[in-house]
Amino acid sequence: MTTDFNLYLGKKASEGKVTQDTFSGGIKKEQIKSKEMLSIFNAIDDGDGILDKKEAEKLKGLIVASAKDDNLSEAEALEFLNKNNIKNATAKDLFNFLNTLTEAGKKIYASNEKTADTNNKAELDANKAKQQEAASIASDFYGACAQMKFRALDGEYFKSVLHRITDENASRVISQYNAQHPEETIVELICNEKTSSSDARKEALTHIINKLADEARSKGVPEADVQKLQDEFMVSMNKKKKKIGIIDPKKMEACLKSLH
Repeated sequence: MTTDFNLYLGKKASEGKVTQDTFSGGIKKEQIKSKEMLSIFNAIDDGDGILDKKEAEKLKGLIVASAKDDNLSEAEALEFLNKNNIKNATAKDLFNFLNTLTEAGKKIYASNEKTADTNNKAELDANKAKQQEAASIASDFYGACAQMKFRALDGEYFKSVLHRITDENASRVISQYNAQHPEETIVELICNEKTSSSDARKEALTHIINKLADEARSKGVPEADVQKLQDEFMVSMNKKKKKIGIIDPKKMEACLKSLH
């Protein structure tokens, strides 16, 4: 609720107070209960039956122009009505109209706040679920590598876990893996699985870097930057004829970290 604007109505503020809530916009024609106030509404509305934010701000300017200070007197209210050719309405009707707008504005503000709170909770719940999913994948990934005794990366179970890493969750999975296993990066884990075939290790590394690259693209990282990191990763992975578990994974890790 905005409180940096206050305009008192009537003698000694006896007719209420106008705040920024008054000019929130959104009040509908059917919410106006008297024909006198309706004549004021019609003078401001563009004919669609809703006093929108722009129209409400216009009304604010006209009201402020009519008031000489922070109080709109009865005489000033009548001057406003006359200047805007609003007939059959009194100063009291204008005060009632402004108070009606204020109450409607408060309700609209409260409704918007409630909607925002609901949306924020839904977003937090969705993010929590995504993090939990990523943590589960990271845990299963480590288990599929570390707990299998022989040719783990060649097995169907490992491949099924690997393909749960997508271009939507790759970065989260890497973050969760790093939190769970700070002693060994995911690149080191794969490279050190020396009983698994070189092709299986390369397939795993390629899948991860490709998914991270696709995720980076979806977030607006320039294609040239993404492609450069992908190329550097692949060159590092393939630069030696020795088995992949023997080479230094630091360059691959640096590329992965840059995309992650």
